[in-house]
Amino acid sequence: MSNTQMGRESIRLIKHLAENGPRTVTALLAAFPSENRHDLQRRLSNLEQGWWVQKMTVGQGERAWRVNPNAYTKLPSIGLQVPPPPSAKRGVGRPRDVVTGPAPGVLPARRDNVYEAPVWKGWEAAPTRAGSMDFLSCPSRGAI
Repeated sequence: MSNTQMGRESIRLIKHLAENGPRTVTALLAAFPSENRHDLQRRLSNLEQGWWVQKMTVGQGERAWRVNPNAYTKLPSIGLQVPPPPSAKRGVGRPRDVVTGPAPGVLPARRDNVYEAPVWKGWEAAPTRAGSMDFLSCPSRGAI
């Protein structure tokens, strides 16, 4: 599974769905007036690919979104303490792991750029061990 960082807007959306149950896009737009329909649907689609939310059908074939039942075990990793509803059936798959950002004051890991590193080109004049080239003074057995 890939490690990703989740944005605050996505966490707010998951929290709203976990606390209020399945909601249609229209109801979510009313709850989040700062979002537009396109961005909200794209966010829901991305969260669905990460196994955080899932589509379901309610009422007269209307599409709604809910928190994936398997995601309730991962909610504490994004800072949410919401118990699963008793009617939540376990689905297939699990949400992707979310990594937390580095703690303040922690240096990032060292990253060496090997493509811009200096290259040592002095091997022709490299010092050798005394006597290591004495074999060159011996005549070859096959020479005529």
